[in-house]
Amino acid sequence: MNWLNAYSEELERPQWSAETVAGKAGNAYREPNATGPRVLLNLVLTEADIFQRDSNYVFAVYWSPPPSAVVSTARFKANFYGTTPNRSRLQERIEKQLLTSIGHAARVTRCSDPRCVRAYPASLDEFDAKGSTYCADCQAGMERFLGRSLPSGKGRE
Repeated sequence: MNWLNAYSEELERPQWSAETVAGKAGNAYREPNATGPRVLLNLVLTEADIFQRDSNYVFAVYWSPPPSAVVSTARFKANFYGTTPNRSRLQERIEKQLLTSIGHAARVTRCSDPRCVRAYPASLDEFDAKGSTYCADCQAGMERFLGRSLPSGKGRE
């Protein structure tokens, strides 16, 4: 894929259009044949800063159908804010966003439990404060999507 087309030169931003990248990921989706594996999600993880329509930036965008997600690590990194890098905090942020993105792509309803990894944060501080696992409702939704139980330790705290 030519990801350079997602770069927003026309808006003179050093960012990628999340919608364009999600669309490209969705176009890469192929319906599985009767003997092939089931494709659950197209996931793009990028270091590029991304934006969506009227938002200056987004951490991620979800696209369905086909199920696709684009996650940016740009604003999770300490150097974006001029602070001291913290590898474990960066890893935790990425893991939280991936779990959230997978839930959205699986069409699990937005969660209102502030302890759930899928709770909507209004800031990066709120993002850091939320839990790192699915609540019972989100876990049940993921299990319905997958058609099986999640492994032990991957769901509720």
